[in-house]
Amino acid sequence: MSPSRLMSRTELPPEIWRHILSFLSEPYELLPICGVNRLFYDVAVDYRYRNLRMGFPSNSAVFKLRRARDPWLAKRVKSLYISTDAIELLFKEWPSFLLPSRTPWWSAILSLLPNAVLKTVAFPEPKPPPQKKDECTNIDAEELSNLILDAADGMTNIEKLEFHTISVSNDLGFELEFLRLLCSRLQRLRTLTYWVGTDKVHLALPILQFCSLKEITLHIHAHGAPQASASADACPRIRQFLRGLAPTLESLTVSTFDREVIEQISSTLHEDIVMPNLQKLNTFLMIDNVRAFQSINANYPVLTELSLTTCTPTTVVSLGYLQLPELRSLTLWFRHMNTTHGFWNGSSSFTQLQTLHLMHGCELSSDEVTQLCRFFRKASITDLMLCVHIIDGDLIDTLALSFPSLLTLILTAEFVVRVDIPPPEVDLTPFELEMQDRSYPEWNLSWVNVALPVKDWNNYTARMEAARNVTSIVTRCIPNMKRRGGDEEDGL
Repeated sequence: MSPSRLMSRTELPPEIWRHILSFLSEPYELLPICGVNRLFYDVAVDYRYRNLRMGFPSNSAVFKLRRARDPWLAKRVKSLYISTDAIELLFKEWPSFLLPSRTPWWSAILSLLPNAVLKTVAFPEPKPPPQKKDECTNIDAEELSNLILDAADGMTNIEKLEFHTISVSNDLGFELEFLRLLCSRLQRLRTLTYWVGTDKVHLALPILQFCSLKEITLHIHAHGAPQASASADACPRIRQFLRGLAPTLESLTVSTFDREVIEQISSTLHEDIVMPNLQKLNTFLMIDNVRAFQSINANYPVLTELSLTTCTPTTVVSLGYLQLPELRSLTLWFRHMNTTHGFWNGSSSFTQLQTLHLMHGCELSSDEVTQLCRFFRKASITDLMLCVHIIDGDLIDTLALSFPSLLTLILTAEFVVRVDIPPPEVDLTPFELEMQDRSYPEWNLSWVNVALPVKDWNNYTARMEAARNVTSIVTRCIPNMKRRGGDEEDGL
């Protein structure tokens, strides 16, 4: 194309400019462009109101909330975040929540400081709130709740809601009514993240009535001493809630540390809720129950991404009972497990698996690594993350032979070669000697990283430096390495 026919930058269509300007993510980057023209101003306003956060109320948060009542701005909101602090203020009669609080020992601390330091840290005590309310301060509970609901009325394009409730409310009825009114205004939600206590699950979940949700994250936490009755009431409500959304749901996360809820999730939650479109599942699971694995097989036929946090069972069953031939990504979090022997019996059906992450909690021995490699021999894994007890030449040999298609390798190791050296001290000489004649031409990795956990923070620097050196030793043995993880020169 001749230069005369090249499109001028001023002739680019608005959608192209919007895409270009979407790479400006910081307010200080957007501010200078606001005055260029109406399009640039419109894009900047889009960014400012895209994510509306109502955490602990501040001048700027309340100001944006007041502005968001304008339908021209409200329609730009794509996600709404309301935190525990904001909700708490709705149920407590705080006449002025914006004034900084001072602890009783504040004056005592100031009396011990030198005058030179005192001038930099001793701020004047806050003045009493004015009798007349201004635009943002001294907002009361009723006004704040109405402000949020008024703004939600115009959020016709909102897709995501993250809602945190508190453990104990002064007025539970008012809290649930506020939640009901808010949800009734946000019927086009696609993503819901909800933090709720076990004591409120049976009351709150029936209020969350949506018809188009695609992604749900439930964080269920207990408050105070565990209550069996609260835990017992939670799971039936969770099942009822999810059963109504099962036909459209594509992503589900259920997170809790309540053992009774976890046991009920393992034994009953995955039995009778078929989700034909669910692609991503993240849940706690007792791995001593074959029926839990079999229910996952039957109820989630198109599952491609699975993350399991395993609890501490007395016995374990083989992961081979999990039959998911379409699975692409598997993440396993081992909590308080000393061994995974028996978990890798047989062979996996994950022929399409590409990502395998075994997270912290159980350092695999050399025998367990061998069993794991044998278990996943049918998969073509490209992204591998392991937590092992010891890293040595034999471990790298085993991984190279078992996973020749790797592109990314991340290892966390307790020891390097020798196990008789305390963890803070790392002697890399034996490892260098083991690796000097090794080569892995079958690997075409783009990233390698080795981490050595730090237990004594006095040795933090030494352990981090040792980890970088181990990474460099491994990458030097990979002639087709595309990028050397841990190499500062390449990083620059």
